Amino acid sequence: PFLIPLLALRTLLATCGMSLLDASPNSSLLNRLGSQLEQPPHVCVQDVKGSYKGLNEALGLDVLDDIYRLTRLAEKLTKEMKLAFTVQAKSGLTSSTQQLLDAQCSLEERLSPNQRTIREIAEDMALNVRNTCKPRFGHGAIFLLTKEDAEELFLQRDDLAAELAGLRKGHVVFSPEFEEPVME
Repeated sequence: PFLIPLLALRTLLATCGMSLLDASPNSSLLNRLGSQLEQPPHVCVQDVKGSYKGLNEALGLDVLDDIYRLTRLAEKLTKEMKLAFTVQAKSGLTSSTQQLLDAQCSLEERLSPNQRTIREIAEDMALNVRNTCKPRFGHGAIFLLTKEDAEELFLQRDDLAAELAGLRKGHVVFSPEFEEPVME
């Protein structure tokens, strides 16, 4: 992987063979960060060879998405159960909710320790409502960042739009602290 300042994502992507607009070294973003931080946060970008589906499976992202879906659906059914009038409706909703929670537990038990770590990273990043590693602004790239790097990236995503547009499926953007789960 390449170790780069978060705000120099453009340079990194260019070294990966992507053409991007030139960054202005005097941009207000760089000046703001330079005045606030001694050392800007760093991220790594790894271009993963192989299939995108295989990458998602290796990181457990498909399972994590399904766990999220089951959790949200169980929450919705629980709310509906409180609104139900008849015993049959409440019983059916209770049974369905329990089946969803059982399926969720089964999926969670299948997660490897590495995939559990990735789940925790995604939840800590909070880059989107679903707490996934694939925010819309990443164009299919997978993000595994510290909370601090994620906050910085999220706050500056509009200023980094050109750099982020160069990301694609198969790229993994991660904080150096998370190199081990990414490389496994």
